[in-house]
Amino acid sequence: MKKTILIAPSSPSPLALALADEARTAGWRVVLARTVPAQGEASQAGTSGPALAHPEDPDFLELPANPSSYVSVAALLLSVRNAFGDPDAVVLVQDPSAFRLDLLGGSAGEVESSLHREALGPALLAREVLRGFSARASGTMILACVEAEGGTLGPAASLVAAAFRGLGDGIFAAAKESPWAALGILDRGSTPQETARFCLRLLGEGKGAKSGRWLKFTGKPGLFGGF
Repeated sequence: MKKTILIAPSSPSPLALALADEARTAGWRVVLARTVPAQGEASQAGTSGPALAHPEDPDFLELPANPSSYVSVAALLLSVRNAFGDPDAVVLVQDPSAFRLDLLGGSAGEVESSLHREALGPALLAREVLRGFSARASGTMILACVEAEGGTLGPAASLVAAAFRGLGDGIFAAAKESPWAALGILDRGSTPQETARFCLRLLGEGKGAKSGRWLKFTGKPGLFGGF
């Protein structure tokens, strides 16, 4: 029986798209959460609208979601359950280097809604997903963070990166006493396709020694590990 994976980027992400493509090729049933803007935010191309089914691939579905809205998160998970059943794996994707919010020059409304989505959104989704994993005593969560080349980020992006890393640390600690698995990927200079394949490889290994920690991934053989 095919397994179901939910891929949930906080904002549009090449890694999320690559992971959806690679997971489809690997035989997963795939749900890609398509970020919709919060009230007052400008819409980005391809991020709004209704659910998108793909008649050529009945095992692939795109669903709109506002990560900063509890109602939207609950609706997303209900839609996944109705389409494919409860997800076996969930991948939260964060790309702080693509977060271009001008903390000093942006409007107060834009700053508030953007930071709420990027920093709090993953925590809201993680909460609901992990509650479901606990109830079913199974499931795997991966937090994938694309790190900036050279390590330089603006103040807003730095806050988002720190929040995501902190969320991961807390989840990994909880995973040690839980029936579900959780781990993180720090993507350091690899292509989206390489990182996507690495992510799927980890999911294929099941709950093992890598659970409960961050793994650095560069796309180069042998150059990844935990800390």
